[in-house]
Amino acid sequence: MKKSVIILIVLIFSMGVYAQTPTVGKFMLRPMAGITLSSFGMSVTDKTVHGVTLASIESKTKVGFTGGLEFGYQLNDWFQPSAGVFYSQQGSKLKLYTGTHEEVDRETLNADYITIPLLANFYLFDGFAVKAGLQPGIMLRFNDDAGYNIDDCTNKFQLQIPVGVSYQYQNFIIDARAMVPVTKVFDKDKLGDVMFFDDSRNNTFSITLGYNFEL
Repeated sequence: MKKSVIILIVLIFSMGVYAQTPTVGKFMLRPMAGITLSSFGMSVTDKTVHGVTLASIESKTKVGFTGGLEFGYQLNDWFQPSAGVFYSQQGSKLKLYTGTHEEVDRETLNADYITIPLLANFYLFDGFAVKAGLQPGIMLRFNDDAGYNIDDCTNKFQLQIPVGVSYQYQNFIIDARAMVPVTKVFDKDKLGDVMFFDDSRNNTFSITLGYNFEL
C-alpha cells in the first residue's frame, strides 16, 4: 500500500514537472482529433410517424469523429486567444416507443459540420487552461435512415457556445469541451407534419488529443 502511494505521488509530481504552458509571445499550431458525443435533446409524446401512433420519441447519444487545426497566440502567462477549423460529426440517435413503452424502432440522424471555434483560453496553472467562446458552423451533409425526408428542412448555419478545459503535458494536449447550442437544427416552417423535430438542437461534447507546435 505504501509503495503504491509513493508511486502515485511520483507520477503526479512527474506530470507537474513536464506540464507546460505555451511560451509567451509565440504562435501555436495544434492539429487535434478525437470523438464527439451528440444528441438532439428532444423527447416528445403521442406523435404519429408513418401512420403509427407512438407514445414517445427519445433522442439518445450518437458517437462521431472530429478533427482539425487550431491556431493561437500566447499573449502572456495566462491568456491565449485561438481560432480553429474542424470537421465535426454531430446528430442524434432516436428510440421510438409504443403506448406500452415497447420499443418500435431505432433511427440515426447524421449532421456533419465544418465548425470554427473562436476561443479565449485562460491558463490557471502550468499546463491547465479553461476556455470559452463562440463556434459558428456550416452544415456539410445531413443524412437520416429514418425515412423522414427532412434533409431540405435543415438550417445550414449553426451557432454553439463552447466551454471546456485542456491540459498540456509536454507538447501533447488533451481537450474536453461542451458545445451549448444556440440555433436549432431545423427550420420549423419547412418541417410540415414532422413538427416534433422543431426544437432539435445539437447538444455536443468532444474529447480530443492534440499536439502543440510553437512557431
